[in-house]
Amino acid sequence: LLVVACSVWGEGVGFAIMALPILCLARLGLAAGMALWISVIAVFVTDMTEVLGFALVALLFLTPIFYAAQDAPALLAALLWLNPLHSVTEAYREVLLHNRWPWGQALTLLVWVVACATTGRWVFDKALGAVRDEL
Repeated sequence: LLVVACSVWGEGVGFAIMALPILCLARLGLAAGMALWISVIAVFVTDMTEVLGFALVALLFLTPIFYAAQDAPALLAALLWLNPLHSVTEAYREVLLHNRWPWGQALTLLVWVVACATTGRWVFDKALGAVRDEL
């Protein structure tokens, strides 16, 4: 299905498709880092599920999935780089629709992955004693 969709709406499948496993691993690292942060916060903030549901819906609408980043208003376009999902979607768009290696997006995604994973692990390790006491 992916090959058919890329052929119909994109420029076809090419050598850039080899970047997909790397992007999947980066997305997994980003999700793991965010999960470490959220798991620590959820112990101390009881209404985290409600806040998280609202935040994820807002983040989804602020991520250019159904619209191109260049079509966003100027204020939103400047803030898109603060959204970690923006790098993910732009990297996938480069590979799947434009058949190009996502060099710039991959570098930004790597920065987000390293930042989220390292700080998430550090916060998780530092808060582990307090989490045990709270639970």
